[in-house]
Amino acid sequence: MLGELGNIPTETLIDMICVILAGEMTLTFSDVTELEQIQRELQRRSDVGGWLRYVN
Repeated sequence: MLGELGNIPTETLIDMICVILAGEMTLTFSDVTELEQIQRELQRRSDVGGWLRYVN
């Protein structure tokens, strides 16, 4: 698991999503779990606004 996402800047979370999705391999269960965690954290934040359309 990713631990505490609340302390990670929004831009870094977006970068994390891009790195996971840019891999040329099939997504693992762990990858999907991490993506879901990041998505929930981004949805919780009020400062992401327009980013939500990319992760929903």
